[in-house]
Order: sequence, then structure tokens, then C-alpha cells
Amino acid sequence: MAYDFFESTSNMSASSSSGLAPSQPRIPGYENNAIVKLTAEHSQALGDKLRAVVVFGPLLSDNGSLNIDMLEVVDDWDGPGAVSFASTNELPLRGDLTIYFVKRQDIEDPHGIEDASHKNWLIDILDEVRKAYMVVVDYPMGYFSQQLRNLEKENRHVIHNEGSPLSFVNANVETVLKGHGR
Repeated sequence: MAYDFFESTSNMSASSSSGLAPSQPRIPGYENNAIVKLTAEHSQALGDKLRAVVVFGPLLSDNGSLNIDMLEVVDDWDGPGAVSFASTNELPLRGDLTIYFVKRQDIEDPHGIEDASHKNWLIDILDEVRKAYMVVVDYPMGYFSQQLRNLEKENRHVIHNEGSPLSFVNANVETVLKGHGR
């Protein structure tokens, strides 16, 4: 598995996110340690099925936010779409952690998704990712950024201006967690 800790964007528009930002976002050490630990555990658990781990959201774009948003692209993923955590003994956190799991096939062709609510959920996440992201794991190297460029080139993404694009996701996270007795 190739690790790419250098590819990132920060505060870039959706149409210009194909290159590096003028300055790399700085992830505080405590949060960086949590990201590295989670990435290593998920890489070991998922093996070659893990295509990408991407950090995005306020941790990169909002100075002072300690909340971690991660997107994991996994071959044939059939688990929950998102899970949220607070600090635990095994993974101490200063903010909240939300991991969004996306099936590789869906990120390669989000408009091929038949379920409209799932398609909109994914497009909202990708729109949020485009604002500021950092690729942590990328297999093959360059995979994730190439998928975003392909979607942009084909004008297949939608930028939503209605409220928070993650409001739908946050409502679903609570439903998923309640379904698992949390």
C-alpha cells in the first residue's frame, strides 16, 4: 500500500482542487497521532481493499478545530456509511471523529448509484472534501485525487449551496449509532 502524506488541498475551490495548495495545512500532533493510528489499524484490517484514507473538513480549513473527518474508500464496502466517536482510552481525542466509508465503485461513478438519497449523501461529502483535503493513504498512488479530477472534468459533481452539506450525514450518523446500541 502506498502512503502519500504530501498531497493536499486547502481552501481551494472545486474547480481548482487538482493541485497542491500554496501552504500545506498543519494538523496538530495529537490529532495527527490519532489519524496515523486509525489508518494503520484500518490498513491492517482491510488490507488491499482499502483504496484511500482522506482527512478533510474543519481540521484542515478552520484554525482551532480539533474535529477529525476522514473518508475511507473501500472495495465492496457494505457496512455503515458513517460512524462518529468521542475520545476513548484506546483512542484519546480532543474533538470528535467522524469516519465516512465509501464503496470504491460508488466514488468512481457516483451518478451510477440508483438510491437517490445515497447518491446525494456521497456528492455532499465529495463537495465537502474538495474544500480542503489531505490524502493519507492512496492505493494506487494518486488514485483519490484522480477520481476527483475525473468527476470535475466530466462536470459530474454538484456544489450544494443549501445549508450544511453534512447535515444529512450527521442525522444519519446518529441513526446508525443508535442502531448499534450507542
